[in-house]
Amino acid sequence: MQKTGLLAGTFLAFEAKHGKGDYHAQFDGAMFQHWFTAQLLRNVPPRSLIILDRCPFIRWQRAVVPSQMKKGDLRQWLTERGVAWEEQWLRARLLEEMIDIRDKKPMVEILAEAQGIRCFFSRCIIRN
Repeated sequence: MQKTGLLAGTFLAFEAKHGKGDYHAQFDGAMFQHWFTAQLLRNVPPRSLIILDRCPFIRWQRAVVPSQMKKGDLRQWLTERGVAWEEQWLRARLLEEMIDIRDKKPMVEILAEAQGIRCFFSRCIIRN
């Protein structure tokens, strides 16, 4: 939404595959990220601010999931980033090192910043 109304070229019609529940169980991070890059970022004016909520599928992280990586993969990841590690370190120690230095920004924020667009993640406050 802009001052002038809806942003052209960003509409997404989503067809739910199940008749029960809401869309949250069916709309995921991969689908949101595809819409975000293919439709939203291509149509947002430069130097814009995108305001998003903190829904889990919006704050979807990069494909790297440290807890699922093998010891050799952790070593390679650290080496590629110039981080020294010691041969005797156990997987848990390598994992700690990776978690400390990895970029924790959601992928959508990284993609937006690459195009000079900022993201702001709001807090939803529900009042009765």
